[in-house]
Amino acid sequence: MGRRFLGLCAVGMEVLAFGPKLVRAENVTTSAQAWDLGASITPRSLALAGGDLAVGASTSSAFGNPSGLLLSRAYEVEAMATWAPEAGFSQYGAAIADSMTSKIAGAFAGQRTDFTTARLARTAIDLRASMAVPFGDSLSLGVAGRWLRTEDRPGSGATAGEAVANSGAQRTRMAFDVGLVLHPVPAFRLGFVARNLFAPPSFDLPRILAGGVGVTLDALTVESTALVDLTVPEVPRWRSSTGLEWSASERYAVRFGYRFDEGHRTHSIGLGVAIFDRAGALETSVRRDIAGPWPATFVTLGLRALMNSPGQGDGGGSGSM
Repeated sequence: MGRRFLGLCAVGMEVLAFGPKLVRAENVTTSAQAWDLGASITPRSLALAGGDLAVGASTSSAFGNPSGLLLSRAYEVEAMATWAPEAGFSQYGAAIADSMTSKIAGAFAGQRTDFTTARLARTAIDLRASMAVPFGDSLSLGVAGRWLRTEDRPGSGATAGEAVANSGAQRTRMAFDVGLVLHPVPAFRLGFVARNLFAPPSFDLPRILAGGVGVTLDALTVESTALVDLTVPEVPRWRSSTGLEWSASERYAVRFGYRFDEGHRTHSIGLGVAIFDRAGALETSVRRDIAGPWPATFVTLGLRALMNSPGQGDGGGSGSM
């Protein structure tokens, strides 16, 4: 590894050491908002405010759209951490993705989520195994199996009147995600995913359908995603996100995103930067609610190691991985 990558590792460790101090801030947001429909946060998804369904690849797809694993040919490992100070929320995880050794790509990922407030003490362990299969040159299908174990401290409940089902109990559930990516030309992609199938819809595992479209023109990628939460079919809740990613050079990428969440009545802005080295990358992002009843801030850091890669995918550049 070069000195540049070792420097990135040192910066990453400093942020990881400081991160737990953030969650001691007073809770002023709902736990449901921080739980974010059971999503696992990655640096790219946070920066693009959720607009990462069609173009995200490699370790980004391990928690998102599993069919995106085939959008780049690489063997990567990434560690990541996220904090939301207003909610006493922290999330730590790692993912490993392999799309090189076989035509079928695979990934393993896991995250631990903690809420530590006076009103809610929750721990969740989320483990996932994903695979993606190509069909010709323009279509890939993916599936992910998910094992989720949550535990709330007896007597604790969500903040601001949000109810958590079976509070104080241990709950273990299994579910599956199914997704596809269609890319008829290198610069254009369509992505779809259905999340938490084959499990009763719940607060822990909401039933979600989402679709996205992404366009890559040289160094610029633009992507929009629409999501609907069907956990309560009579009251569907919508969310829309749009993200921009500009690969300023082979060494840097800058990301920006906007999200409107009907369920929590929030408007959010995301910002992020990725610094690349031949041996890996350092990614960091921030998302802030600029309007809503309980504004929240999310901060995430990712440190990615690239084991081997013959080149990037057929679009999106280094920053889309």
